[in-house]
Order: sequence, then structure tokens, then C-alpha cells
Amino acid sequence: EFDAPRGPNYYSILDQFVKESRYEDESQKSSKKAQKEEDGDCTYNPTDNKFTKVEDSLLQTLYKSASNQNNWLKIAQQMNTKRHPIEYFRRFLYLSGYISSRKQWKPNEDAMLEQAVGIYGENNWKQVGNCLDSKTNSQCYHRWTKRVAPRIVRKKWDFDEDLKLAIATLIY
Repeated sequence: EFDAPRGPNYYSILDQFVKESRYEDESQKSSKKAQKEEDGDCTYNPTDNKFTKVEDSLLQTLYKSASNQNNWLKIAQQMNTKRHPIEYFRRFLYLSGYISSRKQWKPNEDAMLEQAVGIYGENNWKQVGNCLDSKTNSQCYHRWTKRVAPRIVRKKWDFDEDLKLAIATLIY
């Protein structure tokens, strides 16, 4: 495994990457495409968009080399496939655990979230997000406000609460 970019500079890295990955002109793009097709060494099948284990391993190796870090255009060229550099950047984020929106929250992550909110408060989600390696600040905020916060009451409403709600709806 390798380190993923963390913190607020994630979007600046992504923005810089998108700017750098654009080709100077369409003729350069088409000539590169023709050259790769002539070489015949392209293992990427555009109909099957899945990364192979070989590609993952090569991506990790290329990223670890000091000359390639955060230079996704260069990494994509060295991968020698028809994939766009942004695909490698996204795959890197996935492999490093930075993108984990589909993963379930674990009990120890909830405990870490509670600790981080206790230290940094409910208004500093960047710091809270930095405490949990595999979650973003937005994920931490939503998990806290919807599931973990102690003020969330998870029981049936009492008769008094039902009565207050009914009166309030009649008034408004």
C-alpha cells in the first residue's frame, strides 16, 4: 500500500492533474493513439473497464518512484495503455483507501469519530476527517449528524411527545 493525499490539498492536486493531463492539441493526441495501436502492446480492453492485478501492481510501482509522484500524465504514459491519466489517479485513490464511500463504517471508526469530535468539536470537520484515514470530512460529518451523535434519540415517542407534535401542527 502507499500513501494517499490527505487534507484540503486533495482538490488542488486533482485540479493540477486535470490541467496537466490535457494534450496540447488534437493532432498530438491522435498521433499518440496511432503510435500505441502500431506498437500492439496495449493490454487495456475498452469494453472491459476493470483494472487487472498486473496494472495495480505496476501503478503502485510507478507511483512509488520519486520522479513520478503526482505526475499522473507521466504515469499513464509509462503504463502504456489507452487509459486516461484521471483513471489512474482515481484507481490510486481507491487502492490507497482514500475513496471508501461504499465501505461500511466499522465500530472502531465510530469510536475514533467520537474521539475526534470530542477533541476538535462539531465545527472543524477537516481536522476530524484527517483523524480517520479512510474517510473524508464530508463522510465524517454525515455519519456524526445522522448516526453517531449522542443527541440522536432512538426510541419510540412518548405520549407527551406525540401530543406536543399534534398541538404544534394544529398551531402552525
